[in-house]
Amino acid sequence: MFAEKTTDQAITRQPHHEQPPLLLSIPQAARLLGVGVTLCWEMVHGGQLPSVRLGRRVLVPRHAVERLAHTEDTATRH
Repeated sequence: MFAEKTTDQAITRQPHHEQPPLLLSIPQAARLLGVGVTLCWEMVHGGQLPSVRLGRRVLVPRHAVERLAHTEDTATRH
């Protein structure tokens, strides 16, 4: 009986590998881009960063943040 408890506990303690969220809040997107929240909002309102509205929340697709970061990285190399 003790061995079963230990086994069950070991199974539940295994690390859970989560997928990164598909949508990011404005502060999360700003942090990933390395810019301020105000600039991130300006980018959303200016159309430079696409967003999705879910209820009252404005969220940014993760792939858009990654694409923008890659585009900016490529532009600075040339």
